[in-house]
Amino acid sequence: LRDIKDPDDIDHDGLTLSGRLQTLMESIKVEIEACATLCDVYMNKSLIRKYIKCLKYEARFAKFVAQFSEFEAKIQLALTAHTAHGVNSLHHKIDAQGTRLEEMQSRIEELFISLDTPREKEIRDIIKRGGGAKSSINDNQVLQSLIDKSGEDIPSLANKVVPDKFSELRTSLLNELAEDIQGAMDQNFKLFQGKLFIQEQELNTIKEQGERILEYVSGGHEQIIDPVSSRHLDTDSYSSHCRSVSVRYGKQW
Repeated sequence: LRDIKDPDDIDHDGLTLSGRLQTLMESIKVEIEACATLCDVYMNKSLIRKYIKCLKYEARFAKFVAQFSEFEAKIQLALTAHTAHGVNSLHHKIDAQGTRLEEMQSRIEELFISLDTPREKEIRDIIKRGGGAKSSINDNQVLQSLIDKSGEDIPSLANKVVPDKFSELRTSLLNELAEDIQGAMDQNFKLFQGKLFIQEQELNTIKEQGERILEYVSGGHEQIIDPVSSRHLDTDSYSSHCRSVSVRYGKQW
């Protein structure tokens, strides 16, 4: 960045840094919004609903992480290309990274598993021993174990109380399992955009309040009135005072 004086300067390829980055930044913005939407969808799920399809969520989140890592390399390429330093070596680095995206996703999914809390690990193990998510949902004993371990009750999971305590919950969880994650993201996107808009308005309000406070503080010294400088001094009385002090201490005025 020390070599970049103006992002609108034309480089050796006849391009500006702004031009190189504009399309890339638009792509990054889209991916950030998509990732944030997925986070919002995931966080609104109950613990059981998260874990019956945790592998799908983990794979999707891992893909986002790998994508953002690739974006980082592309930003570095754009900056390097603009300053004409080490372009070829960085191109090779990005090409090599592109071939490692799947490997990176796999490592990230393993990382997600290692970050499970003890209770989450037990829920994952119950589902695994039950033969997978669908089999666990269809087995009353396994399903009861999941409910007990999650700490949630059936009415809250199934949204209402029914005579057969498992029927409504089972139907609800099977529908959850069959739900396409991308479809859920698309459905939640407009709602999430509304949340982002409200947060942006709140941040703008905070920013404006901060600017007003800084403006008031920085200009505060101009509003201080010095009682001495603002008062007209009587030179005769001042001289008389000085002579009396000199006489007191034996000094000639």
